[in-house]
Amino acid sequence: MSFDFHPDTDKQLFNIIQQLSAISTQDLKDINFRYIVKVCDFGLARTRNETTRYTTFNSTLAHTLPWTAPEILLLEDYVDKSDIYSLGIVFWELASRRVPYYEHKDDVIRTSVLAGDRLQIPESTPSGFQTIIERCWAQQPNDRPNSSYLVEMIEECIQMQIIRNIPVDARWSQNGKTVAGGNGQGNATNQLNYPHGLFVDDDQTMIIADCWNDRIVQWKMGDTMGQVVAGGKDRGNRSDQLYGPIDVLVDKETGSLIICDWQNRRVVRWSPRNGTTQGEILIDNIDCHGLFMDDQRYLYVSDYIKHEVRRYKIGDKNGIIVAGGNGKGAALNQLNSPTYAFVDQQQNVYVSDTHNHRVTKWNKGAKEGIVVAGGQGEGNALTQLSHSNGLFIDTLGNVYVADSWNNRVMRWPKGAKQGTVIVGGNGEGAGANQFNRLRGLSFDRKGNLYVVDVRNHRVHLFSIQ
Repeated sequence: MSFDFHPDTDKQLFNIIQQLSAISTQDLKDINFRYIVKVCDFGLARTRNETTRYTTFNSTLAHTLPWTAPEILLLEDYVDKSDIYSLGIVFWELASRRVPYYEHKDDVIRTSVLAGDRLQIPESTPSGFQTIIERCWAQQPNDRPNSSYLVEMIEECIQMQIIRNIPVDARWSQNGKTVAGGNGQGNATNQLNYPHGLFVDDDQTMIIADCWNDRIVQWKMGDTMGQVVAGGKDRGNRSDQLYGPIDVLVDKETGSLIICDWQNRRVVRWSPRNGTTQGEILIDNIDCHGLFMDDQRYLYVSDYIKHEVRRYKIGDKNGIIVAGGNGKGAALNQLNSPTYAFVDQQQNVYVSDTHNHRVTKWNKGAKEGIVVAGGQGEGNALTQLSHSNGLFIDTLGNVYVADSWNNRVMRWPKGAKQGTVIVGGNGEGAGANQFNRLRGLSFDRKGNLYVVDVRNHRVHLFSIQ
């Protein structure tokens, strides 16, 4: 059973949530949403005659028990985030299609809520929406998102569903358009110098790891020049410097950049949107190459020297191995210089096993991977890859991979023994339909494809048709 918003009412939902910053409804529950997230009324419970199953033990309170935040049960002051807790319960109802605490006695509900026990979220719930529910019904009000950030979280989840649902018959223009760099190798603001990883934001803004310029560059769609948002102060290991940054992502909860500072052997976090001019070290003594953050804000880092991928909670220095970790090799429990990784909504990890010329999938908790692309030795046949790099997986399990030394991007349908070339494959060169070694790739919300063309010092956009 899937968790989804009614197609005609997600706009109403956003409007409702946005109004919560100004209105304390004190009565958010399913019967005021009619189960399709459409407002029936904002009337207070004190104006209604309800059964005790819906009404708290204190008749002066305007809340109904299954949706009541713990601070209200303790007779503390009502705050805006008490409504956010109630929304978490409503979202759980949408995910489970069940009535919360059905047939539970009032004292059992109170005891459970005050103890921090929560309803079980169905496993079929996408991890992004699961995170929203868990954040909304956090025990402490300060741990819950405010209404504006909740809107952003929901919009992001919906957009990710759109992005990941690439039509099975999708085609892309065969001639790329240069959208960043492309003015030769250099360090001017309209140039790049061996770019590697990139992150494409919701508004098509590109965040690029400009590796040999030792900087991270933000490049807005249509601009002829980029803006340095991290590093760019000569090569070095000071907190305001980078040395060969090779991948980057945006933590959308904080707006921070998380950077694989390759030659400094560290992962750092910068908050340029808040005016920060230096980074902080998240993980050190690591030979990082690729970064990925899942819907629950776990950070995944590939280590190309230890031949493994680890998952970290933000602030954790050690992490846990989720792929590889058994030394360099070609066995199914091994990796050989992994570069990029991608994590789906079930926390299955896909790895570009670069020097094994394959992509492997490591199901959550698995001790070995499954080959999902390549794995037939290095070559340029449709069954082969040559130095797999950038990686993307859609909701159908189709694999999109930057086949770097073959200068092409390939799509491997789930379970297929061979892939198809979707762009490139026209030899090494600088033409609009050519590449000179690929690294990162990404898709925007419309399904347009972005490819980092390393030795042409540019990012190319291929429009979906």
